[in-house]
Amino acid sequence: MREMVLLLASDQGLWMFIALVIAAPVLEELIFRGIMLDGLLRIYSPTKAVIVSSLLFGLIHLNPAQFVGGALVGCFMGWVYVHTRSVMATILIHASFNLTAFTEGYFIDLEEAIDMSYAEVLGGWTNYALVVLGSIVVTLGCVFLLDKEFKKSATVAKA
Repeated sequence: MREMVLLLASDQGLWMFIALVIAAPVLEELIFRGIMLDGLLRIYSPTKAVIVSSLLFGLIHLNPAQFVGGALVGCFMGWVYVHTRSVMATILIHASFNLTAFTEGYFIDLEEAIDMSYAEVLGGWTNYALVVLGSIVVTLGCVFLLDKEFKKSATVAKA
């Protein structure tokens, strides 16, 4: 796994951009929201369907440090999909997250960071906890604001 990450990260050029910022979001969102979540919504409640697909989305990243973030982002994107039924919306969200990760590669020494936990890269467990807590707060804030917007647009559509 270490060698694969270093190989992928060794070229921050066009091919890496295409793989991380375009191909991965398109393929993962078509699979996790377009196929999996859509199928789960036919069987389960939206809450249960989003949780199951989000946990699987976190697991597929095959990295314990990315599981929490992946599952949280998966919940957010699942919620957006449930409210919009738009895979394109989740692809754009996913691409924006991956673009952030892509640009971080220019600022972090991956050769050194690959052997560190995510907490160590961030400067310790306190910083890691703050990042996770901050991510939860931002995600919940986005959910609240988008929910308000969806309700407002649904009211306008009914009128």
